[in-house]
Amino acid sequence: MQIDSPEAVGMSSERLARLSNHMAQLTADNQHPGIMTLIQRRGKVVHLGKHGLMDIEAGKPIAEDTIFRIQSMTKPIIAVAMLMLLEEGRLALNDPVARYIPSFAEIKVQTDAGAVH
Repeated sequence: MQIDSPEAVGMSSERLARLSNHMAQLTADNQHPGIMTLIQRRGKVVHLGKHGLMDIEAGKPIAEDTIFRIQSMTKPIIAVAMLMLLEEGRLALNDPVARYIPSFAEIKVQTDAGAVH
């Protein structure tokens, strides 16, 4: 896979290096067995990070063709929809959820101290 210069598409090599360092640390700290990140802009791949293992027992590292199980894809879909609404001015990040889902208006939450708010 050809990796183009991030600067060629208006991105920063330095900032993408911080992303790689962070992902490497997550695998080194055993928070995740393996992580792959890919960033593409304007049709060009500008970052490909492979950290950790795809097969822990065999000690096999993550590769470009590693297949991952996709779990819970509703979160990114909802996030994109919300960002679109935010961009259109139809949603504000500080809005209470009850403004859009009225049944959330009277939700009670128990704190660690046992109090219900």
